[in-house]
Amino acid sequence: MSLAAAVLAPSSAPLPATAAAPAAAAASSSSENLARAFADAMALAGDYDAADAAWTRAIEIDPTNAAAWGNRGTSRLQAGRWADARDDLEKAVGLSPDANAPDALTLNNLGNAEGACGRWDVAAAYFLEASKSRDLRDIALAKFQVGDVDAALRATRSLLRRDPEFWDARAATAAFLWARGDEEDAEAEWTKARPGHTGSHATAFAL
Repeated sequence: MSLAAAVLAPSSAPLPATAAAPAAAAASSSSENLARAFADAMALAGDYDAADAAWTRAIEIDPTNAAAWGNRGTSRLQAGRWADARDDLEKAVGLSPDANAPDALTLNNLGNAEGACGRWDVAAAYFLEASKSRDLRDIALAKFQVGDVDAALRATRSLLRRDPEFWDARAATAAFLWARGDEEDAEAEWTKARPGHTGSHATAFAL
C-alpha cells in the first residue's frame, strides 16, 4: 500500500445473527476512526513530530494495518530516524496482506533505511525485491539483478545527471557501489542523499 492507502478489507465471513448488529457497528466505528487517523496524519506531512504521533494513533487503532506501519516508517525515514524507520517498515512488510508480494514502495523505502544504517548488502536485496513488482521497469535494478553492476551504475548516474535530487536513485547508486566492494565511494555517495526529497523523485524506483 502507498501513503494514500487506508484500511484492510473487512472479512466477508457472516457473523452469528445475535452478534451481527453490534459487531458490525463496532467494525464500522473502528474503520471510521482509522480512516480519520489516516486523513489527519497525511494532512501533517512535513511536520515530522506531529505526523509521527498521528501515525502512531492509527497503529494503536489497528496494530495489524500494514499501511499504518509503512506510512509511519516512511515518515521516520524522511525525518532521518533510520533505525526506527527500518523497524516500522519491516513490520509493514511482515503484515503485508500478500506475503509473496509485499508493497514495492515499502520494500524500496526499507532498502533506503537499511542503506542509511550502513547495511548495503541488505539494502540492495530490498531494492531488487521491489523491482520485481514493477516488471523490471527500472533498467538500473534490472541490470544489477543479472549481475551487471557497471551497467546498473551507468543507469543510475544517468538519472542523477538529469535530476541530482532523485534521492532513491542516489541511494541505489550507493548500494550498487557497496555491492561492488567500493565502500568508500558508497559512503561518499550516501552523504549526498537528502531524506526529505523522495516525493515525486521516488516514482521511478518505488512504483
